Order: sequence, then structure tokens, then C-alpha cells
Amino acid sequence: MSGYIIYSKIREEASQKNKNLSSREKAAKALGISPMSLNNYETGVTVPSPKVVAKMAEIYNAPELKYLYCRNICEMKASFIPDVHTGKIDVERLTLRLLKSLRVVPSMKERLVDIAEDGTIGEGEKEEFLKILDELKHIAKHASELQIWAEKIMKL
Repeated sequence: MSGYIIYSKIREEASQKNKNLSSREKAAKALGISPMSLNNYETGVTVPSPKVVAKMAEIYNAPELKYLYCRNICEMKASFIPDVHTGKIDVERLTLRLLKSLRVVPSMKERLVDIAEDGTIGEGEKEEFLKILDELKHIAKHASELQIWAEKIMKL
């Protein structure tokens, strides 16, 4: 997570809208943890628990923290969580990316039915099946980016 600086950076960004986050002491109090613990998280001395990260995400209005934590800390991370852009981006661009990735769904559906109809993936079907999985990863990536944006803006 970029040396864990992300926790400090996002708290500082959040403090522009919430002065109770302007210092580690105030932020720690809002999070229900000690200032020393927050310092350790922000400087990379220790890794926060998922519960603390979820609380940070809520208080800082930064749902991307949950995503980044799972992507970079959780044991099974990269195998299930797409690598998404978590920086500032507008909803129009996110929507267009998602819609563009969805264009392949009708043909992908047909190809997947052809591959799966006999209950096995034959040697000649493996390459096509891997292409379909790659297309699904792109869809998941863009859907995740839109979800993170929606959580941040709409506070879902």
C-alpha cells in the first residue's frame, strides 16, 4: 500500500472537509484507537485490522481504503480482486469504461455456452475460455471502480 502512506494521505484529504481529522490525535479519537496506533498504521509500523480499515473508510469517506486493503493485504488478494484505479475520476468516464467492457457480453455469452455445453473444456477450447475469463476480469474491474466511486459520492 505504498508504504502505508495511503492512510495518512487519505486522512489529510478528509481533514479538508472534517476538521476532526486534522490531527492524528483527533482522528484516533474518532476511530476509537490510540494516537500511537494510528501513527503506527500511517507510518507502516503495523498493519491495521480489517475492522479499523472499515472504520477509517467510513469516517474518512474513503471506500477505496477497503478495496486497497483487500487488494494488498488479504491473503488471497490478487486472485479475486481486480486491480482498479482508485484515484479521482468522474462518473462519466467510469460509466463509459464499464459500458465499453460490457459490449462483449452478448458474443461472450454465446462462446461460453458453446464451450460449456458438453460439461468439459476441451483442449481446443481452453484458449477461448481464458479469453472469456480475461474479458470478465475487465468487466469486474470497471464495475468495482464505479462501485468505489458510488460509495464515496453517495455514501452507500
